[in-house]
Amino acid sequence: MNDIQQPTEPIPAAFGISGKRVKHFRGILEDDPVAIAAFGIPIAVATVIGVNWLLPASVANFFHPFWRIVLPLIPAFHFTAAVQRRRKAKAMREKDYLQFTNYQSAVQTYHNATKTYRNLQRETRYQEIRKRRQSERQLRQDGEAKWRQLDGRAFELEVVKTLFSKGYEVQHTGANLSGDEGVDFVVRVHGKRIIGQCKAHKSYLSAGFVRELYGTLLHEKADEAWLIGTSGFYSGARSFASGKPIRLMTVRDLLRLPEVKKPSGVTNEGQSANNGVVRTR
Repeated sequence: MNDIQQPTEPIPAAFGISGKRVKHFRGILEDDPVAIAAFGIPIAVATVIGVNWLLPASVANFFHPFWRIVLPLIPAFHFTAAVQRRRKAKAMREKDYLQFTNYQSAVQTYHNATKTYRNLQRETRYQEIRKRRQSERQLRQDGEAKWRQLDGRAFELEVVKTLFSKGYEVQHTGANLSGDEGVDFVVRVHGKRIIGQCKAHKSYLSAGFVRELYGTLLHEKADEAWLIGTSGFYSGARSFASGKPIRLMTVRDLLRLPEVKKPSGVTNEGQSANNGVVRTR
């Protein structure tokens, strides 16, 4: 918006006319209803009263009272319009009428420029929002692409580090050489024991991986199970997990997990670089 200059509203004094005179001209030339009513109503009332007063009784009885009021209003309206036309013609002959027209032209230009300015301002704001969203989307895609380049071992470690950085009490059991029995990590949060598996696959995960995890969940008697993949899940996998204590997550879902308060005694130094286990002291 720095290169878009906001229009400046013109002032009457810059055109050699006062605000009072501007109001005077506008009241006449723009058919101000209040100004017209100020002299139009007395004309209408006087016409109705005068016609009914001058009308002979024999003729007056011939007309319904409604028409004795309505019919005189017709010439009264024509007379009011004639007065208004005369007032306009007189105003146009006044010496500062030219200054008024110049000011009015500047005001109209100002309104048009203001409308254009607001449209440009709105469009610029939308463009900034679109650029920011595109930048955020690109950064997210670049970050997710780096995750997909990790092998199974590195992916497990990154998942554990991410969970730990969010305050979760997590243990990387997949690092045990003796076998992890289908459990890559264990999370304890809010009194729940959650087991998890990490799948660094280039393609979507099928329902078979979810069935395997469900069997491990029953065997481990855990409260919940997480399956975290680098790509995504087929509809069959999501259908099988529906209604079960199984949560399917992509890297994006993992990064969006809310942070929790770290248990007392757990520090970043509690994570071992050798075996990837986060311990509480």
